[in-house]
Amino acid sequence: MKGEPMQIGHLREFLTLAANANFSATAKELYITQSALSRHIASLEEELGAKLLARDSHQVSLTPIGRQFAADAEGIVESYERALGNIEILRRRGEATLKIGYLYDVGAIIMPLFRPALSAMAEREGIHLRFSALEHGTLMTRLARDVVDVAITIDTDARVRDFSERLDLGEDCYCAVVPPSHRLAGRETVSLAELAEEDFIMPDPFAMAATHDFIAAQFDHRGLAPSVVTFYEDIPTFMDEVSYGTGVGLALDHHRNRYERSVAFIPLEGCELRCRICCLWKSKTERKVPGSWAAVLREQAERYRSLAAGQGAGRRA
Repeated sequence: MKGEPMQIGHLREFLTLAANANFSATAKELYITQSALSRHIASLEEELGAKLLARDSHQVSLTPIGRQFAADAEGIVESYERALGNIEILRRRGEATLKIGYLYDVGAIIMPLFRPALSAMAEREGIHLRFSALEHGTLMTRLARDVVDVAITIDTDARVRDFSERLDLGEDCYCAVVPPSHRLAGRETVSLAELAEEDFIMPDPFAMAATHDFIAAQFDHRGLAPSVVTFYEDIPTFMDEVSYGTGVGLALDHHRNRYERSVAFIPLEGCELRCRICCLWKSKTERKVPGSWAAVLREQAERYRSLAAGQGAGRRA
């Protein structure tokens, strides 16, 4: 074989010419001169050492060798374009960052299962991961503004329902939280009416609006008005205030993992204030951040639900 080394562009031109069977029409379609097209086809034929086309004054047709080469060339061009596409995907993945935010102490329960699987996926697919622990209000605001791509949080906020992708992971319930030396600390259960008679520490209506509104509604629905002595803007501050004896309050049971040494958690009597733990993201995020991370989240959510169900069955037994 002689001539210039074969070029992928020349193969594309040959395939277009084979489909059109006309040099003039093909040259116009490809925005090149007819003489350049003729030169490129001649270069292919010289390199292959065989005639690909039978020419007359108006049209061209493929020779038997030309028909075979056209079939092979089509596969070569498709493979080349597929390779370019794969490279682009890998390049984009190398630049992609998946930002995952999670509610502070929910993370202590969820992330030990989710994080290793996500990290393995990220290493395999060249995606950068960024994790951040946030309060619920901040987390939902950042998710709405696309500052965070995925949120693991609770559904006390009506905004949770606005997200097109949601995985329910399990339930959590509110408990009374009191100082260890408080008269209620040794009780098996405590009622909201009893808490309303105590100095009560309430979530800040601005910094923690969703949690504030949820807790306030529980008292309002029962015709109760707690004696609020102060507000807190985050859970660590709330737990400090309770441990110092400032007052009592309500908190989700998952906080017990971190704070049960400094405060007492007591189940509520006569009511179960429950909420769902969920994983949220927008549909467009799956297009914006390439990779199999959404499938990994769904798989780990199923694993978490199975493990939680098994633990629940064990406790009931």
